[in-house]
Amino acid sequence: MATKRTGVTRPPIPEGADDLTRIEGITLPFARRLYAAGILTFGELAALTADEICTRLSSKAGITPTEIAEQDWAGQARALHETPTSQPLAEMPTTEPDVRAAQIEQGSQGTLPVVPPQSDHGDHERLAVITIRLELDENDAVSETQVTYARTGVDRKIQKRWRGWEAERLLRFIQEQVEKRHGVVQLAGDAPKPRSDRSPSIPPKTELEMLAHELVAVSDGDGKPVHVVEHVVRFSARLALDLARWPGMVSRPDSYAVTFRAKQFGSGEQVVLGEVRGSVPLENQLVATTTARSLRPGLYRLEALVGLETPQGSWPEQGSTLLQGELVLVD
Repeated sequence: MATKRTGVTRPPIPEGADDLTRIEGITLPFARRLYAAGILTFGELAALTADEICTRLSSKAGITPTEIAEQDWAGQARALHETPTSQPLAEMPTTEPDVRAAQIEQGSQGTLPVVPPQSDHGDHERLAVITIRLELDENDAVSETQVTYARTGVDRKIQKRWRGWEAERLLRFIQEQVEKRHGVVQLAGDAPKPRSDRSPSIPPKTELEMLAHELVAVSDGDGKPVHVVEHVVRFSARLALDLARWPGMVSRPDSYAVTFRAKQFGSGEQVVLGEVRGSVPLENQLVATTTARSLRPGLYRLEALVGLETPQGSWPEQGSTLLQGELVLVD
């Protein structure tokens, strides 16, 4: 039975022009303005500076030279110009991106409706929607991956696409967008930047979180951090604490206990991966590692319950503290 496609046509690309919406940050309205300004190909766009592009778009376009430079339109255009694709892009909707409306995207296997989640909160509901689109070849292998982040009330979208399937790259994109835009605090790194009054407040880090350097999954082979593992393969979980940041008014700990867990997104199930106890080394870095059990396929957040013992007793005083680490996709 054929699927009726409403309002979905191929974007109005002039003859001989490239599909400029392949560039991250260039939505269909921007592409139309570029075509109207005589910028038709990746090569022509790559030859312009951010200021020149912004001038050609006009001040009514709603984007600044700084934003164009940060998104590197010219660099992306140069890369696409130098490595053109031999396969035509799938049809994309000509309507403005609207995360509350169902969009129909055309893939090599037919039409697939992508419907953002609905709820009973009314028109004022705030949503962030991440859409993943896979283009398949004649053997049903992934020939191109496209992931898009959009928010209610915001016309602009953030989009990445690349050839083939790269699970780690996809996971990294999702993690970056959520943690950068929605108040998720990283274990390590600089203090979070101030957020606007409309953004969710970020609680200050605990003393133990200030010591945390990493909480990651690592390969049993080379010990390098990994974000994607096969469900039949065991991996290790590693926690590193930087004791050089230890508070001076507290005696240095003698021993530690760490319980590693993995919390599955969606179900909320918490799986205990292992427990490690030992004496604190003299050097300034405490590293605890456990070989984790194999997990069912899904997306997990690593967690660690950490307790430290000083000559004066437990630290922190309230007992074991929960630390949250990196994401792990079990394939």
